Amino acid sequence: MSAYAALAGLYPPKNSQIWNQNLLWQPIPVHTRASEEDEVLTMRKYCNKYEKLYQNTLDSKYFKKIRATYEDFFEYVSKHSGWNLTDFNEIRTLQTVLDIYNSSNASFIPPWTKTLNNNILIYLAGLAHQRYTFTTELKRLLTGPFWANLVTYFDHVVDNSTNTPRFLMLSAHDTTIVSLLNCMGVYDLLPPDFADTLIWELRKSTSGKYYINLFYKKTNLKPKILTIKNCETDCEFDHFKRILDPITVDSVTWEEECASAGKTFASLKELEDFIEIVENELFISLFKRDSKSLEYMKKYGPKKKFEMPIKIWYFIESYILVIEAANNLRLEENENLGE
Repeated sequence: MSAYAALAGLYPPKNSQIWNQNLLWQPIPVHTRASEEDEVLTMRKYCNKYEKLYQNTLDSKYFKKIRATYEDFFEYVSKHSGWNLTDFNEIRTLQTVLDIYNSSNASFIPPWTKTLNNNILIYLAGLAHQRYTFTTELKRLLTGPFWANLVTYFDHVVDNSTNTPRFLMLSAHDTTIVSLLNCMGVYDLLPPDFADTLIWELRKSTSGKYYINLFYKKTNLKPKILTIKNCETDCEFDHFKRILDPITVDSVTWEEECASAGKTFASLKELEDFIEIVENELFISLFKRDSKSLEYMKKYGPKKKFEMPIKIWYFIESYILVIEAANNLRLEENENLGE
């Protein structure tokens, strides 16, 4: 509906296109995919690895501490709303519902909410939004295909090799906007309003260099220019791509990375064979091709993790997880032998 409403405002019918004087609207196609099949825009296509990492984030000491800090707030909302609050998402839902009531018919707002600390409500709702992209891997697995599509689109505009349209409009959700803002280091922990809009403008300087301007338009306000983290307000396009590279992934690779966390092994022998493949095909070939990574590994070892290119570390971390799985399986087999 958001897409249709925006198109109705952008392209009202004129002259012979008007078919109803009381309804200045004309049909314009909106291309959609079922949300459960869409990893690019709604970002709701199932990713096994993402779900496991996201759950680890929810179970982290950081979020448990925040929950404990605001336990009284959770208990108050649970008592008066009738909800059994177990997660920050219920707080986000409450904030959204109250926002809807406030913007449409404030008479629906229940009296007990008037004593709520609105600052805490907004903070926890914003945090609930941020959790989806709280770590680099979560950012990559949730938003990676979107960035790949956006960068590819801009690349086509730059090389002018195709008849690429100069305007691309996408319609999604509040969670989409927050996730993208957080990935660019410009999320302020405030939940989005209705019809909030993110705008990327690809511009060309007088010297011939391309750069990105990022704007954020909140409802009823003029667009505000934002400065992407680790870049200038006029962010050079090549630098923009380098910043996003660690969390950019095409859909085919995304499918592979999502499936990697779900691999199971029928026996210890099968798992050990897989480890040998990882060692031979990933470690050796990657480090032979990437001398810089090999130098870091020799000089610093695993202690200087973030000095190495992050893509290499995805393979290393997967290897470590497999080793841990092997050790656990060995322990289980030893325990069974001892019984």
